[in-house]
Amino acid sequence: MEHAATDDMGTAATLRYADDLHALAGVRLVDDIHLPADRRDFAYDDSDAAWHLRLPSLSVLRLEYRLELRHPDRGTEVICDPANPRRAPGAFGDKSVLELPGYRRPAWLDAAHLVTGGHRPERLAARHPAGP
Repeated sequence: MEHAATDDMGTAATLRYADDLHALAGVRLVDDIHLPADRRDFAYDDSDAAWHLRLPSLSVLRLEYRLELRHPDRGTEVICDPANPRRAPGAFGDKSVLELPGYRRPAWLDAAHLVTGGHRPERLAARHPAGP
């Protein structure tokens, strides 16, 4: 994965997926900001043996995403970006995280005053619905 500051073409970042044998039929960005379909398909570069996607300037500074790999047999699989170690957990599995220049992690994520849960033993009296 390559990152770039916004350039004169309005590119916020460039994503790269290596495919030395050009074994894939395509690579597509799966995101939650709903980029137009024509802006999510990677293009293969023979000189680099990799798929590239130049992201336009985004309205966000942090992007959670996955990659959809399209195989020649029309099968697909969705994976995290293997070139990007940053991950965010989610209800449907991890996502890769792209943090663009200017992104600041919210202070509350690192707040020292957050207390981990604990428990206090209690005895509760209960009656069985069928009687004593």
